[in-house]
Amino acid sequence: MAGALFQEKKLTYDKAQWGMFIDNSAKLLTGVTDIIAGAAAEKPDTVIKGTLSAIGTTAKWISDVDFDQKILQADLKVTTIQQQMALVAGDIAADGVTVAINEYFMDSDRIKNAKAALAQAMAARKTAYDTFAEAAAKQAKKGGASDDEAARVSAAIKAIPVVEEVVMRIKKVTAGLRTPPAYSEDAGIGFRAAGQPSAFAQRYAWIKGYQIQFSSYEPKWDARLRALQQFAGKMYSKS
Repeated sequence: MAGALFQEKKLTYDKAQWGMFIDNSAKLLTGVTDIIAGAAAEKPDTVIKGTLSAIGTTAKWISDVDFDQKILQADLKVTTIQQQMALVAGDIAADGVTVAINEYFMDSDRIKNAKAALAQAMAARKTAYDTFAEAAAKQAKKGGASDDEAARVSAAIKAIPVVEEVVMRIKKVTAGLRTPPAYSEDAGIGFRAAGQPSAFAQRYAWIKGYQIQFSSYEPKWDARLRALQQFAGKMYSKS
């Protein structure tokens, strides 16, 4: 009986952990989708105004394949819980876990629907940037800009979604590369006890190097994105 109670608690805990991810993700998706879709429905140049430009990186992160992988992992985890429940169905009162799993799948469906809406909104957002870029180029030419200068105006605005993608990728790397733990006497004892594996030392150095490298990329590309957004904002005010 004690084993059955432990199993029930474990199932509930597993669901709670993944359910928290699903719930938080659904809220994040819904918020980003609403803002992007709302702006895309207006005049194309309104995507530049307000807080929308700052949300682009977050939206791209959510729409990335890694986010899909997390959803898949969550689904597989809950499926495993269902299979475990089937094996112990006669031993535990699993009504609470069953309800929780049903709620999980409802939330999971909500995420997938929101993500589909996000993909449409992101496509509309890119189209809006392209449309605004062409309008800004025409406006620049009316103000006396040469063809080359007008082309640079258009290219700068169209570059915003691209640079957002770069910023997102960098942030994903830096988020995964936490600062490696510093050396300590206990760590040295453990390292020697493990036979001083050369592979560990090599990979530790790689992680440390990548952490330093990508940490330097992040402020550089953040600054480039802000500069492009500010430039686009100035063009907006002239249009």
